Amino acid sequence: MKIHTLIFICIIGLTLHACTPKQYGSRYNDDSKSFYYRISVVDVSGNPVQGATVTTTTKYAGTMISSKEATTGSDGMLSETITSGKYTSPTVAFKVHKDSYYDNSGTIFLSADKVTERKVYIYTSNDYYLKEFVGTKLEGQIRNNVRNFVSTMLVNGYGTESEVRPRSIGTSQFKNKSYFTITLDNTNVYNSLKLNKYGIGRVMFDEVVSKMLTPLNDLAIDKRSIYGYDIIVTTRHKPFTEQYAIGDKVVYRFIMQENAVRRYKDKEISGQKLLDDSVILMDNERIELKLQ
Repeated sequence: MKIHTLIFICIIGLTLHACTPKQYGSRYNDDSKSFYYRISVVDVSGNPVQGATVTTTTKYAGTMISSKEATTGSDGMLSETITSGKYTSPTVAFKVHKDSYYDNSGTIFLSADKVTERKVYIYTSNDYYLKEFVGTKLEGQIRNNVRNFVSTMLVNGYGTESEVRPRSIGTSQFKNKSYFTITLDNTNVYNSLKLNKYGIGRVMFDEVVSKMLTPLNDLAIDKRSIYGYDIIVTTRHKPFTEQYAIGDKVVYRFIMQENAVRRYKDKEISGQKLLDDSVILMDNERIELKLQ
């Protein structure tokens, strides 16, 4: 009887030992990896921004593990160490907010045993102006409207793929006439094996330029101050067979008369007629674009 009892106790002991947290933890603790990230919040000049609120959400394999909020110090930095099981790779979604600045957000993909650094720029409305445009009579007349325009560009869908370039909003000269100008950097890379630069230009008009025309008209710029709009869009293209190539930059410039833009928005003329009445430059060479 005593022998049977002893055997039963041993079996229970072995079973309990097999189910202890230590055995479960060996996969996630003993075999875990460390991930490090550092976010540096800076202004348009690259100077650290103090007092910015950074909200982060950490996920493993799509499942949220933690969320936190912190404020940057004088160095503008936020850093964290994350421990993850060896079968998962964490991502960190972040959002940066500071009063009088536009929010910025993104996602950081972490690699084990290395510091992943991300420099995050946040801008005020004035940061989007050409320096020589600030303080001009025209800038004073449309200041509030430009702020609304930039906000519209940042929150709309096309704004996520075509970012307004800082220090690009202002006026430009073409053939002795003044134009309201803005530059956008399109973040897509196009497959040059399927779409040549003329085809990409058509996409830039359809997906970027044409969608900007309504908010541009809403700026209500005095017609005596400008003759039209000078919209510059940059993007990249490469053969997709070259997987790791950065791609070649191509620059499109759409110089459009204000009257033609207004007629296009009022559906008095077609998009093709608008292009025909405009000056279009591709890498500083004048071209014609056919939408079909």
